[in-house]
Amino acid sequence: MDNLAATEKVRSAERQIAIVRSFVVLINTLVYLLLMDKTGTLPWLAAAVIVVAFLYSGWVLWREPYRRYALLLSSYFTTATDALLIVVWVLATGGIHSPFYILLYLSISAVAFRYAAREAAAATAIYAGSYLGLLLALGQVGGHAADVTVRLSYIGLFALLSGLMSREVLRQTRFRVELAEQLNRETELAGRRSRFLADASATLAGSLDWEEIPTCIARLMVPMLGDNCVVDVIDEDGSIRRQGEASVYPAKEELLRQLRGFPSAAEASPVRRALDTGQTVFIPRFDDAALGDPKRGEEYIGIVRAIGPTSSITIPMRGRDRMLGALTFGMGGSGRAHDPADLALAEELARHAALAIDNARLYREATQAIEARDTFLSIASHELKTPLTTLVLQAEGLLRQSRGAAADGLDSMSVVRRADKMVQQTHRLDRLINQLLDVSRITSGHLDLDLKPVDLAGVVNDVVTRFSEDLAAAGSTLSVSNDGEAVMGRWDPMRLDQIVTNLVSNAIKYGRGGRIDVALAVRGGWARLAVTDHGIGIDKAHHQRLFQRFERIAGKDAPGGIGLGLWITRQFVMAMEGSITVESDLGQGSTFAVELPTRADGNGAAPGMAST
Repeated sequence: MDNLAATEKVRSAERQIAIVRSFVVLINTLVYLLLMDKTGTLPWLAAAVIVVAFLYSGWVLWREPYRRYALLLSSYFTTATDALLIVVWVLATGGIHSPFYILLYLSISAVAFRYAAREAAAATAIYAGSYLGLLLALGQVGGHAADVTVRLSYIGLFALLSGLMSREVLRQTRFRVELAEQLNRETELAGRRSRFLADASATLAGSLDWEEIPTCIARLMVPMLGDNCVVDVIDEDGSIRRQGEASVYPAKEELLRQLRGFPSAAEASPVRRALDTGQTVFIPRFDDAALGDPKRGEEYIGIVRAIGPTSSITIPMRGRDRMLGALTFGMGGSGRAHDPADLALAEELARHAALAIDNARLYREATQAIEARDTFLSIASHELKTPLTTLVLQAEGLLRQSRGAAADGLDSMSVVRRADKMVQQTHRLDRLINQLLDVSRITSGHLDLDLKPVDLAGVVNDVVTRFSEDLAAAGSTLSVSNDGEAVMGRWDPMRLDQIVTNLVSNAIKYGRGGRIDVALAVRGGWARLAVTDHGIGIDKAHHQRLFQRFERIAGKDAPGGIGLGLWITRQFVMAMEGSITVESDLGQGSTFAVELPTRADGNGAAPGMAST
């Protein structure tokens, strides 16, 4: 950097000095020819010096040979040529009496300005020695000692002053060169980052695959923003899991993948802090404290040490309505360090990444909703068609029987059986249509509750009585246990009846003809209803899905349904400020428990629900 600045300074000054030299030669020529007394001069030598000086000045000015020949930039070459011309000119114009000794000051200033202190000192010695040698050779020192001393001293003073000026000019030149190089670097870096941001945005916008987006993000970030990158996402249940990682080093990428076996958002971890605060977490230097919680174990610490992070940036990703996860960039192995510009670019990329993940999430939810709708329509059409088909067949059979009864007489028992089946299928249709209407009311927020004092035990007995034939047909027995005679509370009787009906109906359908137990109890202002069957049971992995719309967890051999019963049941329970839980395992039967406040001191309408 210093050599470049010095060379640039010398080249820039050389042309300026060439211009000044030409003017000096012109002025000295005019003064000599027009104003100076020629007594004691050597006109022929003066004329020769004038011609040589003009030719030399013109050559340097117009041809700029110093750009092609490094020798011409040498301080010793410049000093020698200028000193020779000046001394010969002083000799030609009168020696000690020549007024042109002033040229020594100008020339030494030019040399000291262009070159370093050592060259300037050498030039001072050459100029002073040449001038003193000339005067000694001419025998003109005697009687002029004071003049000679002053002139020689001023050569040194001019050299010193010009050297100080040169140092300041060199400093400013160096600053300008450094500034230009820095601007070039920043411009180039800004261009690269802008192109990278545009390319990353285009790539992220081109994918809607929820599973692939995090890995795509991680691969985009290296090596631009770090040697390693990991992406943590928040699942629907609020848990945090690692879903993408990338590294410029294949071996370290495998180590990053091994970290999936450890919780990425443990207490006090950068991911947890970023998600809790919504702020970027920057670790400029990794030490033992930053490597992670020792409670995670030696295996975790060993993997992190093998990755060898030196610094990291963790940025939370916020979607349209919630936190989506966090991006972590790490340096380690390349020797690079994060700077403020990296932080700004990383935060901008995190916003683009969050938008891409949010879009993928919404697309996935829309796709799932469409699939659920299609599944529901298929199941609902089948469920609605079954009773309709039965109704049509029974009606056609009844019609045929009525037409043929004129001759043989009408079989009243056959008519009764067919009419009974028609009534059963009509009730089934009514239940299905009511379920669809309930879905519409719930999703539109128009579910009204008619809260009044109700005996839950009485509701249970009514429902059990209605299902007596179904229980007999399934081969099941049902027992009701009750700590007291009445279980009173302020509830909606119709919704409460639907809750009990759905639970008992499911127990009959999935109980495989086994025993069904219904237990009632009141504890601390809460009424509890538990319906237990000993049937096919439900895998624990599916418990959370049970209460979602259109979910049918049972196997293909289980009785059909449209997947709304338990969802509607849960909505009714929540509307009355209660809760519903399930305990079950595959092949071990199921227990559905509903807890409702008895509402002894108010109507207890659930938030957002109307009470009439």
